[in-house]
Amino acid sequence: MGGEPSAGADADAGPHGLSRLKVEPLFSGSKKWEWALRGLLGFLPAALVADLAHVDPATVFLLAAVAIVPLSALLGRATEEYAAHAGPAIGGLLNATFGNAVELIIAVLAVSAGLFEVVKASLTGSIVANLLLILGMSMLAGGAKHKTMTLHRRGTMNSLSLMTLSVIALENLLTLARAGAVVLPASPGFYGKPKRIEDLVDFVVARILDHLDVAHGIGVRWRGLPE
Repeated sequence: MGGEPSAGADADAGPHGLSRLKVEPLFSGSKKWEWALRGLLGFLPAALVADLAHVDPATVFLLAAVAIVPLSALLGRATEEYAAHAGPAIGGLLNATFGNAVELIIAVLAVSAGLFEVVKASLTGSIVANLLLILGMSMLAGGAKHKTMTLHRRGTMNSLSLMTLSVIALENLLTLARAGAVVLPASPGFYGKPKRIEDLVDFVVARILDHLDVAHGIGVRWRGLPE
């Protein structure tokens, strides 16, 4: 019942009986880009060491910016591999979520430090990059290889519908705000360094009570930027 060893296993056996393991591509099918992205992973520990050694912040920023390139490629590859098994719906959700992981991390850290202008610039850059840079590069790369390209009609219509609903929702919120209503998104603040989910809930509840002029002792107050 144990079965016979396959011929392929014997052929791949090494001189000491150890089977050779086939190394799957980590990033892409191209060996040129594969080893280039693997080499860029060395910038990750270099950025960490530079930060711990209190090197010039501009140098640390450049090292970290280069290190993000292979990490983004690795994250995209992992999402695609999971989507191939989980289906297009879950795969699309994961792609939309982790595709903005950099902006999410920057937003959390910047808001915690009170750097609101950095958050605005990060979100604006992400929107412009997705609408113009990525779309333009996709069309340019696709046009260089294919004479005619087609779009997925259902996916395009879904994206347009969601964008239209988002614009309508924002316009309705703006109309309510101009009429005197208070629009209070359930967005917790991280400057109080919350440690539990209950802390995030308390923050939102505290803001609601503030607008209702109800005295309370919930949550942490904003005390200005750290000096």
